[in-house]
Order: sequence, then structure tokens, then C-alpha cells
Amino acid sequence: AIDLLGAALVAVGNDSGLMHAAAAVDTHIVAIYGSTLPSFAPPLTDAKDVFFLGMGCSPCFQRYCPLGHLRCLRDISVGSVCSAVVTALGSVGYKASLDG
Repeated sequence: AIDLLGAALVAVGNDSGLMHAAAAVDTHIVAIYGSTLPSFAPPLTDAKDVFFLGMGCSPCFQRYCPLGHLRCLRDISVGSVCSAVVTALGSVGYKASLDG
């Protein structure tokens, strides 16, 4: 898995070991935080985009949403994450577009 992450131009993931492994091999990270805090366990790289809504109920550090709505993750727009990926790809000279 680490070899694949090292070959990738960008990695999208949640606060997980693989996200931190991608940072360790200098792959650009698009990190999505819901129930955890980016300041608690940030990707240790400058090549990152972090998505965190900072809702009133977070961080709860729970695997399942105790309120049953999971808005801390669901309200992060797919479009904003995709835009971050396209921008990151452009920063390494790869031509990408959201237009298809």
C-alpha cells in the first residue's frame, strides 16, 4: 500500500493510517476529518488540503455518529474535495478538469 501511495500524485482519505503514510511518502493529501480534529492528528506535510467543518458536536471521536446524522462528513461537498484534487494535480503539472 505504501508503494502505491508513493506512486500517486494525490491521495484522498480520512484521518487514518493510510493518510499519514501518504504524507510520509510526500504524496499530496486531501484529508477529510469528521469526528476527529485536524489539529490532533494532522498530516505531517505542507502538501495538503484539509476539510473539516468544525461542527458544534465535533470532535466526538466516535466511530458512529451519536446524533445519527453524520453531518460532519456528509456536509463536506464532493465538489470542493474534487476541486482540491484538481488543483493539487495542477500544482504538479498534471492537466485535470472537472468538466469530464
